[in-house]
Amino acid sequence: MTAMTRKRSFTTTRTNREWMMSIIKESGSNNRLHYLRVSDEVCKARLRTRNAEGAHEFSATDQQFELITSYLSGPIIDEGFSVIEYS
Repeated sequence: MTAMTRKRSFTTTRTNREWMMSIIKESGSNNRLHYLRVSDEVCKARLRTRNAEGAHEFSATDQQFELITSYLSGPIIDEGFSVIEYS
């Protein structure tokens, strides 16, 4: 997994996780999925701080955050991942 071996962060959808699981199964590897369970309010506060710092080319608004996160979902047991959850 290129994103994982390079220690890059990424977001994922169920479809993306299915693709990742197919690679894991094909290779016979073990897996761990690190999942951050954080409220939208905390995420938006962090986003506003990041936006204020100006270190990124893209500054997302609260509305853009809502749109982007509407496509994301957390992992569920039947996906087969060994989930490590952080609050």
